[in-house]
Amino acid sequence: MNQSLSISPTQKEATNASPLIAKLQLIVKQIIVLSTEMLLALPLGWALTKLHFGGIAWIFGGIAAGTVVLQGCRVFYNYSPQPNRVARKVGMGLVGLTVGASNANINLDSLVSGIPIFIFLTLFLLLSGIGIGYIYSRLSKTNILTAMLATVPGGVGVMSSIAADYNRNVTLVALVQAIRVTSVVLLIPFVARTSVGGYLNSPTLPVKGVLIDFAASQLGLLAVVLVLTGIIVYLAITFKIPAGEFFGALVLGATFNSLLDHLPFVSDIHFHPPLLVNIIGQMLLGITIGEYWGEKPNFGKKP
Repeated sequence: MNQSLSISPTQKEATNASPLIAKLQLIVKQIIVLSTEMLLALPLGWALTKLHFGGIAWIFGGIAAGTVVLQGCRVFYNYSPQPNRVARKVGMGLVGLTVGASNANINLDSLVSGIPIFIFLTLFLLLSGIGIGYIYSRLSKTNILTAMLATVPGGVGVMSSIAADYNRNVTLVALVQAIRVTSVVLLIPFVARTSVGGYLNSPTLPVKGVLIDFAASQLGLLAVVLVLTGIIVYLAITFKIPAGEFFGALVLGATFNSLLDHLPFVSDIHFHPPLLVNIIGQMLLGITIGEYWGEKPNFGKKP
């Protein structure tokens, strides 16, 4: 009788502890998988930069790494990890941060005269994208939103991430976008050589330059920006805002230096995200796209 009473609390504690242990084990597995994907994406992205793929080299390297690692887990370890949603959101945030920072120093006064043209071109591209997406959806019997995300000129990573937010066919969106971007990368050099009379300098590789500035002020500002970006990503995940982490980080990158200028204790300090931030962001986006390909390589229609 006493033995049964003494065993009962132990069993209850084990039952209560098992969900926590299972969650910790899942987190450890996700970290191991993501680390392996990052280590594989680095040499693949570097190799693609040598082939002059430009900035998309790191996304394509991540796609290949995510697909290979996830399939390897499934084949060799009988483990099928789900696409890492947090990694995708973080990647979107980092890319949005660098895009916003790259446009922070644009002289808005010089752009005012071109606003009508920009509005016209934006509307024209939107209408063209809607039309092409509608035609593609009818021909391929694909959901209209999936077709529009696949055909609109918005980038492989961003469009695929939005497709994931809306639970659409990420593999199809990423495939069509990758074909479009690859076609542009391969065709533009020929067009450029024709326009400049056969002479064209090799494009600047995105791995050149300083990967990270180790100055104390820049490291401190980088830490602040990453914390703010993390908060933006957390809010986007919590409130389920489609592409909210991208646009929120974009606004942060575009306005951060202006905010610094208004601080009384900060003078003559300007921050720009180091190249490493952009590379990591693009690799994370590519990795999650590759995970979708490896998890469910369905290029057909999805409701």
